[in-house]
Amino acid sequence: MIPSMCEQVQNPEPEVPKAIVYSVIAAGMIGIIYLIPLLFVMSNVNKLLSIPTGQPIAYIFTQSTGLLGLIYFYSSAAFNAFTGVTTICLSTSYGPPILILLVRGHHLVHNAPFHLGKLGYVINLITIVCIPLAMVIFSMPTAIPVSVSTMNFVSAIFVFFAGISIVWYIVWGKQRFIGPPISCVE
Repeated sequence: MIPSMCEQVQNPEPEVPKAIVYSVIAAGMIGIIYLIPLLFVMSNVNKLLSIPTGQPIAYIFTQSTGLLGLIYFYSSAAFNAFTGVTTICLSTSYGPPILILLVRGHHLVHNAPFHLGKLGYVINLITIVCIPLAMVIFSMPTAIPVSVSTMNFVSAIFVFFAGISIVWYIVWGKQRFIGPPISCVE
């Protein structure tokens, strides 16, 4: 979400990367704070291991959040699709710029106000390797043999929304979107 707001930030070159790094740190801290109450309401471990769907975290989520857990009560396939498609969409939105940077070379950002040096190349390479892995893992069904209730519809939902996004860009965005000004450096 942060990169989509780049054009609205004053002095985006140093501020947007900082915001991304800080958001990861904040998400980690909030995640720990969120996990502590979940662990307190967690029921018997044997009961969690014997859940028919094989998704104990989803069961804990429904037990601890009540109303938010309704998506899981409706269908474990819906819950898996909801959580999986968000991960895949975010990963694929971050992937292309990172891949372009790796292909064209990190020398393009060497003088940027915020960079990670040689560590940035390693992090970008790990990210590009992990994105397809995450896409495959989050698309897998939760049980074998696969039935309608255990089918993971993430790939179908992802293709549907990717299609809508492409059509939307072709019909509306291509004529109206103006990207940031680019200075030609050779």
